[in-house]
Amino acid sequence: MRDEQYDLTDLSVTETEPESPGRPLLLPALEVHMFLDTLESHTAMRRAQRNPAFSRLKWTHRDGGLSGAIQFYKTATSPDLLIIESHRPRAEVVAGLKELAQECRTETRVLFIGGGAEHDVELFREAIKLGVNDFLVPPFEPTRLITAIKDIFKDVSGLKLGRTTAFIGAGGGTGSSTIAQNVSVAMARLMKTEVVLADLDPQFGTVALNFDIWDAYTLTDVLRRRGPVDEQLIERILKRVDTHLSLLLLEPGVDNLPNLPVAAINSIINLANTSARHIVLDMSHIWGMRVKRTISQADQVVVTAMPTLAGLQHAIGLFEVLRRVRPTEADPILVLNATGMAKRQEVSLEGFRDGLGVAEVVEIPFAPRPFSRAQGSGTSLIHEDPDGLIARRILQVARQINGDLDHGDPRSGLHRLRDTLRRWW
Repeated sequence: MRDEQYDLTDLSVTETEPESPGRPLLLPALEVHMFLDTLESHTAMRRAQRNPAFSRLKWTHRDGGLSGAIQFYKTATSPDLLIIESHRPRAEVVAGLKELAQECRTETRVLFIGGGAEHDVELFREAIKLGVNDFLVPPFEPTRLITAIKDIFKDVSGLKLGRTTAFIGAGGGTGSSTIAQNVSVAMARLMKTEVVLADLDPQFGTVALNFDIWDAYTLTDVLRRRGPVDEQLIERILKRVDTHLSLLLLEPGVDNLPNLPVAAINSIINLANTSARHIVLDMSHIWGMRVKRTISQADQVVVTAMPTLAGLQHAIGLFEVLRRVRPTEADPILVLNATGMAKRQEVSLEGFRDGLGVAEVVEIPFAPRPFSRAQGSGTSLIHEDPDGLIARRILQVARQINGDLDHGDPRSGLHRLRDTLRRWW
């Protein structure tokens, strides 16, 4: 907690350089202590913690407010970030901050929550003079809290080099895994993106089956040995199947536990932190706390639904939960799978748009023959028919989620072939 002098005349916030949509910020491994007084601040803080930029932070809540923090740090080392809330009179708050400054390390950065209509400006000035890095006046949205923390550490923040996308079905039998696997192939083969496709469905995962792999060492083998799981181990057991595509496989079984250990999930997600690759998470459709935690850490989510009334109901319920779990992130991308099936009563695209409140829906038409042919041969639709309608729709999803990790040729396969022949002749 620094002791610096500032000459401020108002509570305006300096504009900072916006994040690149393809390269979100990633804060380093920091220790955060919170001394909060109100339920509203607790709620906003819990929602803010889910932001992917904070995946490495260690959060600890302590009771007692400002006075509790002073007493605690008389015998304990202050953290990297200290978040304190107090709604006491200005004189008491200023006196408390002065005393707290004597107990904190100079490296500790402080976010103060408090103030009131009568003395916001004066308390803000006093707090900044005493070394507080930022000041929030309730009520505030989680997005404001996230921005404040990022601004406090903008000098030490790195850019997240990769991306993580979670694919989940709105109910069972939606084809979410098939979409995830084909999108992964599209990004790897057509966009020259380093892709890791992770099977996170211990009971019904199909990645090994659909890629015709039977003898690989899997994450299930590691977990059976009850050994520690970290990023280095995950790297060692990846199965490379193409120049730019690697798989993290499971050995599915209905008697397996439905969820992977937290350490394993964190290690998989952290693969995107230090290298420019796309981590695709093929999720189980069975909702639970572990699935909720994983999806909250992903940069983006793709939901696959069937074009039926039940599919719409499941999608509405899932979108409501995802918007709660990811309050500061963009809406999931919706893929409407197997549309146009003969003799089936379907809900229109407009019905899904209106029901979910989304502007765009990617439609994958019903075509069982190419899908079954690809699955039966252990390949993908991108291999079987790279210029077909379904492949083009899959490529559309891939372009939406891949951002600036796309290093490929945006032209169709036919145009690339013509260009190649022209160069040859």
